[in-house]
Amino acid sequence: MLLAQERWAVIIVRVMGGLGNQMFQYALGRRLSLNRGVPLKLDISFYQTDLLRRYELDHYKIQAEISRPEEVERFVSLKFSNRLWRRLQRQFVPIRYRNWVKEPTYGFHAEVLQVRGTCYLDGYWQSPLYFDSIEAQLRQEFSLREPVSAESASIRETIEQSQSISVHIRRGDYVTDPQVSRVHGTVSHDYYRTALEMIRRFVDHPHFFVFSDDPDWVHLNFKPAGEVTYVTRKESSPAHEDLYLMSLCQHHIIANSSFSWWGAWLSTNTDKRVIAPSRWGNLSALNTSDRFLSDWIIVES
Repeated sequence: MLLAQERWAVIIVRVMGGLGNQMFQYALGRRLSLNRGVPLKLDISFYQTDLLRRYELDHYKIQAEISRPEEVERFVSLKFSNRLWRRLQRQFVPIRYRNWVKEPTYGFHAEVLQVRGTCYLDGYWQSPLYFDSIEAQLRQEFSLREPVSAESASIRETIEQSQSISVHIRRGDYVTDPQVSRVHGTVSHDYYRTALEMIRRFVDHPHFFVFSDDPDWVHLNFKPAGEVTYVTRKESSPAHEDLYLMSLCQHHIIANSSFSWWGAWLSTNTDKRVIAPSRWGNLSALNTSDRFLSDWIIVES
């Protein structure tokens, strides 16, 4: 039975960024929603002004409604209108009692899982510790609503008939946007060279499926020995189909990217090898120690 203060409660999650970020944000909101038995709503107003990305969770069987503007307004107006109130709340009010919960820093914060009443979650929440208890539920809800395109179905057939290794090379705004590059940066050539060598120790006759948002650069600069299929997408291509294809691969070499993180996590191969870069960003404040699963192989990047 819900407590009195929970009876009319709702979890609202601010959804922002690309598909991988959206999945992390949904995953935390869904855990809180399930644990407390209250509705989950998504604030997608971010995409009214961001022209580079789009809301993409609607391709999945998620269990959440889109919040109405008036439901979000009181949190947003409170957030921006009173800096003193915000400072006092951060200093003296435990997270579990706040109605607007801003991610304190990167990394896992267990106290977020104890929030009460109606609350608005604002952050990236990139740690599996936020949702490890609902893994089976999330796998169901992160399945696609509609069949993939004929082109993706053809690639899927090749993946299923080979010793498939997904390789993700994330460039895009990591390279072109100075501010984003300062925070994230790209992983080194040495990382991919080492990762390829390691995978070959585990897998005979690997077939590499290379995913990237910079297809021209990848075709010129990334040519691993052996069978290679470049699944390189343009801006207009469906990201959810690429993520689906990535998840079908038997093993994974991921980038410092939430997109390929989910591609590896969603894989159902119980014997999968996942190789991940040690450096997830350029800033020392980025705490990524709890971002990786215990059986993933971390390589210097």
